[in-house]
Amino acid sequence: MVYFLLCADIGGTNSRLQLFSSLNVTDEHTEVPPLKTFKAIHTQVYPSIDFTGLAPLTEQFLADAGHEGLVHACCFAVCGPVAEEDRMSGPVLPEQPPTQWKACAKDLTEVVNGGGQIQRAVLVNDFIAVGLGLPLLSDSELVVFNDVARDSIGPIACLGAGTGLGAVYLTWQRRDSKGGYYDALASEAGMAPLLAQTALQWELREWLVDRLGYVTVESVVSGPGLANVYNFLVAVKGWPAAFPNESAATPKSIADKALQDGEKTCTEALNMLVDMWAAECRAMALRTMPHGGLYVAGGLAPKLLVPMKDRFVEAFCNGDSLMGSIIRNFPVYAVTNEFVGMMGALARAHRLLL
Repeated sequence: MVYFLLCADIGGTNSRLQLFSSLNVTDEHTEVPPLKTFKAIHTQVYPSIDFTGLAPLTEQFLADAGHEGLVHACCFAVCGPVAEEDRMSGPVLPEQPPTQWKACAKDLTEVVNGGGQIQRAVLVNDFIAVGLGLPLLSDSELVVFNDVARDSIGPIACLGAGTGLGAVYLTWQRRDSKGGYYDALASEAGMAPLLAQTALQWELREWLVDRLGYVTVESVVSGPGLANVYNFLVAVKGWPAAFPNESAATPKSIADKALQDGEKTCTEALNMLVDMWAAECRAMALRTMPHGGLYVAGGLAPKLLVPMKDRFVEAFCNGDSLMGSIIRNFPVYAVTNEFVGMMGALARAHRLLL
């Protein structure tokens, strides 16, 4: 018997799907094959805007993969909140087309190709999937920021900045005498109010409130947040503009100017983002006591390794004069594998078989 697993990362721009198969096992074999024996047999990426729901997307993928047989379990990581691993429960966001689908697990088990092809299915928040993938990372997929001993079953926390700011918290669950696994807890910490640490950050906060009507951590610690910080420095603080107009100041162009050219205003914007990312990590560390590791992930982490290696570590370890002695005891890692969420979705699908 061969087991098939399907996992997906449904993003606002693209949806990435993968089909995995296990090694062939005899019918008398009573145990599910280990996760490490599953190998990807088909991978495809689609523009999310081209589909109206999970069912048509999955049907297209299975057709493209040429797979007509059973899928024993699947896990779809989706942008936005998820209720009971069953249905999308967040608001509709115009910039995130999949939030309009209001998808649920039954779309996969009862609708895809008339129902019955997919035996078990769950939906998880995309950053829950990132969390579930963290324990599977190898040392080569991590950059050590704070090199202290890691508790192999201690709590884990993660903040990941990209288009938005995701957060997740993991705790060890003991299954039986044979061992256990990490389970991930959902968080919307990126949408919490921004707590400024300096006078300049307070000015930034007030400017964003006037401009947006609100200010969250994500308003600053994210790709769009980098543009917000740059525009604040130019418009309010009088720093020299690096671009002819505001529309040209994209997150990528700002980061490139800072990292490649050392442009003054872009570099300051990047430094402010890194400092506030570190401050939020300090706060998360004190709330979760992550002796299993504090991870920084998301699309920005691999791109900002050079400035983060020194500035982030200094801000994280020495930014709290009261609790610094505790904070410095948490191991800190940067994640360089951009597909860690797919790894977590695969792990969750595999657990459905156990």
